[in-house]
Amino acid sequence: MELGNILNGSKKIGVFSLDCQFRYTYFNEAHSMKMKSLTNNKIKVGLNALTILNQDDMAHAELNFKRALSGEEFCVQTNSIAPFLGVKNAEQAYFPTYTDD
Repeated sequence: MELGNILNGSKKIGVFSLDCQFRYTYFNEAHSMKMKSLTNNKIKVGLNALTILNQDDMAHAELNFKRALSGEEFCVQTNSIAPFLGVKNAEQAYFPTYTDD
C-alpha cells in the first residue's frame, strides 16, 4: 500500500506505464484526470494511449513512447491543445522500467 500512496500522493504529478503496444498497464488518479481534461476521454488499463490524442499530440507521444521503450531516460517540455482548456504546458519525464511480462 505504501507504493500506492506514493504514486497517488500528488494530485499534480501524473504517473503511467505502457506495454510495448502503447497500452496502459497502470496510471494514477492525477494522470487519469489530466487525460480526461485534455481529451474528454476516460482512460482504462488496456487502452492504447495514442488512440485518444489529437493528431499532433499523437505524433509527439508516439516518438516519446518509442524512445522510452528503447531504454532512454529523458524529459521533454510539451504544449498540448486541450479542447476544453486551451493550451496546456507540461514537463514530461520518462523513466523506462521493464518486467518479465
